[in-house]
Parts: sequence; structure tokens; C-alpha cells
Amino acid sequence: MLAQDSQVHVAVLARDLNAAQTATAAMIADYGARAHAVQCDVTDDASVVAASERVGEIGGTSLLVLINNAGVAIDLPWVETPWPPTAAKQTLAVNFYGAVRLTEAFLPMLKEADDGRVIFVSSGAGRTNLRKMSLENRKLLSSEFLSRDDLNLIVQDFELDYEQAATAASRGSGAPQLPFMSATGLWLQSYGFSKAALGAYCLILSRQV
Repeated sequence: MLAQDSQVHVAVLARDLNAAQTATAAMIADYGARAHAVQCDVTDDASVVAASERVGEIGGTSLLVLINNAGVAIDLPWVETPWPPTAAKQTLAVNFYGAVRLTEAFLPMLKEADDGRVIFVSSGAGRTNLRKMSLENRKLLSSEFLSRDDLNLIVQDFELDYEQAATAASRGSGAPQLPFMSATGLWLQSYGFSKAALGAYCLILSRQV
């Protein structure tokens, strides 16, 4: 565990600074860690930039590992339906775009390290979502030729399909409840899709660095 390594600084980033301070206090008490609390909202560009600058002040120009663990889950299978039309946008803002934003802000520091690593915390829900979407989309998200632009277009299609379907379901007009496959071949459950998209981004990133 990194917190037990006396040579390592551990920065805990959280939207709620009090939560980060509570976590770092526990690390210091339990392991004598050099732990630091940093406020960071992964959905906000300025907050992420400020957090990366603060981490640089703490540990210098290189970063050994970045762990992307921020996440929300609004429409898990056991959450009562109808799910809100905003669930996809809110989920992807944190689980996908937030992880991308944070990773790209810290990439220069990771490249300065001898063996910089990025870890994405995922879920079996990502594989489940992949299995339920169309074969064409599954192949595209798993393709070695997938680009960032391609991925962003798929994510945008998902958000639009989800919002339209959830809005129709919430009106009680006889529209089916989510999840189901959209006309574009996407399985409309946003938590699982966010993890599938994150896995695709991870593959793209691995080819670029």
C-alpha cells in the first residue's frame, strides 16, 4: 500500500475537501503516511487544473501513479424506475469525462516518472453493457483503430438516446422503461455504459503513451 511507503507522498483528491481530509488523517494515524488532502471536482476544468498544480507543489514534477476512482451510480438495476433523463449526462460527466479530464491533466507528470501508471477503477457492469449492445458497437468500442473522436461520438449518441428514452418513459405514455437497446444499438443503462466507455478510453490511451 502506497500510504505505508515512507518515500511516497499520497494526495487524496475529493470534491468535498472535508472528506479528503478525513481520509488523509486516517492514513497518517494508521501508517504515518505523507498524505495530503486536495480539493478536486473532476467535472470542472479549472478545479482539475488547480488540483494538478497543487499535487505538483506537493511532490514535484513527476507522478508515480494516478488512480481514477471517482464515480456515481444513478441507474443501477436495483434503483427504482423510471430513471431520470439526466442520469446519463450526470453519470458520464464523472465516470467517463471526469476520468479523462483528470488523466490528461496529470499525463505530463506521469510521463516524467520512470514508470508512471494510470489505474482506472471499473466494474463488471462495463462488460455486461458491452454484451448487451449491438455487435457493431461492441466491435467498435473494442477496436484497436478506435479514435478519441469516434469514442466521443458514441458517448454523445448514448446521452441523446438515453435522455429521449427516459423522458418518454417518465411521461407514462406507454414507452418502455429503461434499460433497452436503442435504435443506434446501445444498451441504455448509463453506469455500465460509462465503464465500457472508460475501458475503450484506456485502450486508446495505452496506444498513445
